[in-house]
Amino acid sequence: MKKILLGIITFCNALLYAQNGLECITVEKYYVSDANDTTVNSTGGVLPVGSVTYRIYADILPGYTFQAAYGVDVAPTGLIGTGDHELRIQTTTLFFNNEDRGATTPGFAKSRCADNTVMLDSWLSVGAACAGNFGIMKTADDGVANVSNGDGVLQNTDASAGIPLTTQDGLIAGTPGTVTEVGITNDILVFDNQNDGTNGPLFSTYNGSWACLGGCTGPDTVDNKLLIAQITTDGILTFELNIQIGTPTGGVQRFVARNPVGNEVMLSCLIDTLGRPTLPLPTVSITAPSNGANYNVGDAVNITADAVALSGTITQVEFFVDGNSVGIDNNAPYAAPTWTATLGAHNLTATATDSNSGQATSSVVTINGLAVGINELNASTPIVKVFPSPTKDLFQLQITGAKENSNSSYSIQDVTGNLLAQKNLGTINVNYTERVNIAAFANGIYFVKVTANGFTTTQKIIKN
Repeated sequence: MKKILLGIITFCNALLYAQNGLECITVEKYYVSDANDTTVNSTGGVLPVGSVTYRIYADILPGYTFQAAYGVDVAPTGLIGTGDHELRIQTTTLFFNNEDRGATTPGFAKSRCADNTVMLDSWLSVGAACAGNFGIMKTADDGVANVSNGDGVLQNTDASAGIPLTTQDGLIAGTPGTVTEVGITNDILVFDNQNDGTNGPLFSTYNGSWACLGGCTGPDTVDNKLLIAQITTDGILTFELNIQIGTPTGGVQRFVARNPVGNEVMLSCLIDTLGRPTLPLPTVSITAPSNGANYNVGDAVNITADAVALSGTITQVEFFVDGNSVGIDNNAPYAAPTWTATLGAHNLTATATDSNSGQATSSVVTINGLAVGINELNASTPIVKVFPSPTKDLFQLQITGAKENSNSSYSIQDVTGNLLAQKNLGTINVNYTERVNIAAFANGIYFVKVTANGFTTTQKIIKN
């Protein structure tokens, strides 16, 4: 393929600057389509329910200008090598292209924004969202001259898309720059006004750009966010961008998604995946010991767990006693290093991690470490009750059978073993009651651990 040289994209050594003119890429979730958009949009084309419209902005420092989003093959050989950068926008399905007035760039008049779903068209831009109007973040819109769609579409108030278009449409009057296409005449056609299977799933170039000759800024030159693309799809959207910025002194800065050379600056935000489905978390459960098992102080306790990955694979299982890690096992069957029982009740949990970084924690298994001295053999286990459960703020703690010469205490822990409250009761009567206030705790499950007569007993309390 004949190499296209861009006048604005030169590859001589650039000057070093004290700051990066491109702060990052900002993506706005602009709209989520519903069934009404699909059924009423008779002339707009195929718009699947649940399609998401994303707006992609270049966030630029004041005084700097957007010059181009580009792909480049430094020394064409048919192979991708050092310094080569792909410009890429891809979906797992298709791009939505409005068949009525859609186009590769947003040139339709604002008066047409009220027609079917043309406002959701997919296109490339250097600031415009329609003729004579910049596209701006909905949060920056004052709601004046808002589009009122006469077709009854674009009314969805899906909370995930933030401000509804019926309130603030992300349009503001102005004079945006004009897109100059260099070397992407055929590639850009995936965003033209068709929904026939040629509208995706990939826009890619190593030898072209969409550019603003002379440089463009956002309508707010201080905030300086410039809309550079709008994409609608019901699939997972990924992009990989390389952007050239003009400096206040007439120089250029180049920001690339990967593989920087020379004075190029790599920014991680130039690569993103949007609409990624939520992956199921792994499952994990402690298989030994059993809940309520008793051990003498000093006994070896073998803790094992079963873990299953519902997506990916299990990479590790970590074991905890009273919230403290006692070991990690990376391979099934999963087991902790042998733990030695100490006096009192102990909460055991296991946390599994999968290859997608998903984590899940097992239910709590409580075991008891029992003393075996002469005094303890003659002792009796106190009866502990906590009620009511569930409770909103207060519960009654009742201890029956405590010896008068016994030093007693209680503590409250969450399901991971974190200590939230504790109180030393000292010497208490045979029958002891106390109203305990947990109004400040979040809703959930908690464990009340009571020590008396040399024994520790744990009871569960639920706050809701």
